[in-house]
Amino acid sequence: MILRYIRAFWKALGMTLRGETPPRPPYAPLRVWIDEAGKLATAAVAAAEQGGMDPAARRAFTVRIEGRDMSLHTILETVRHHTGEEYPYLLRHLTNHSITAIYASNMNDQFYVARLADDDRLAGHDLLAALVRLRDHLHQIPSTKGEV
Repeated sequence: MILRYIRAFWKALGMTLRGETPPRPPYAPLRVWIDEAGKLATAAVAAAEQGGMDPAARRAFTVRIEGRDMSLHTILETVRHHTGEEYPYLLRHLTNHSITAIYASNMNDQFYVARLADDDRLAGHDLLAALVRLRDHLHQIPSTKGEV
C-alpha cells in the first residue's frame, strides 16, 4: 500500500521537474459548475433558515407548478441531491446518456427554482436573493461540446 504512494510521489515529482501538468479531468467546467450550484443551493437553505424558515416551514411553503404543489424544501433538496450525489455519480460512471441526464435534470431544476423566485410571498426576504443567484447559475450550465 505504501509503495503505491511512493510511486505516485516520484511520478508527480518527475512531472513537476519536467514542467508537465496532470491531465485535466473530463468535463472540468461542468464539474466546477456543479460544485458552485451545490454551494448556492446550500446557501439558499441557509438563507431560509436565517429568515426563520425551519424545515417544517419550508415544507409548508408550496408553489403550484404545472398542476401540483411543490414545497420549497423539496425543490431545494432536489437541487442539492442532484449537485451533491447524482451529477457527480453520472460523471464518475459515464455512459452515452450521462451528460444528457445532467442537462435534463438541470432544466427541471431551473424551472422549479425560477417558479420559486417568481413567488410574490418572498418579496423582501433574503431567501429571494439566494434563489435568484441559484436560478441564474442554473441557467448558465457550461457547454460540453468538444469534451471527451
